[in-house]
Amino acid sequence: TVPQYLGCLDNILDLSTLTGGGSKDIIGIGGFCILSRSKVYEEQFDEIMKVAIPRIAERGLKRIHIFGMGVFRVLIRTQMMAKRYGIELSYDTSSAEVNATMGRLFSPVDGQLKQVWDKEEKYAEYHPCDIARMNIRLIDGFWREVNQLRRLR
Repeated sequence: TVPQYLGCLDNILDLSTLTGGGSKDIIGIGGFCILSRSKVYEEQFDEIMKVAIPRIAERGLKRIHIFGMGVFRVLIRTQMMAKRYGIELSYDTSSAEVNATMGRLFSPVDGQLKQVWDKEEKYAEYHPCDIARMNIRLIDGFWREVNQLRRLR
């Protein structure tokens, strides 16, 4: 639940303060690999981040890593919020590679992986390795552009 997650975060933040904390420390956020399965999970993640990011910033931490989550619309919102608090956000996901095996290509227009090839076209029309490499390049370029955005009020 949201309260349980935030309680756990507070316990971790207490430890980071006890061990010195500081701008070089990084806090990891996990447990959201199933986020794409339900809008409820996405809403809970947003609710957690709206509280977590300011708390993390208050402790002087400047870096957050999100483990195993590649829902780009959510990551963009989180990135913009983290940026507002002077926090560097990173994430990891196998989404670019896994989706490549299913013929999905990253679309920088809407930040989503979209079906381009059918299963029958695998190895005849595309090779998953080539698509994975292309997805990684497209995602990297996408994030370079997102990081250029300024928050407007």
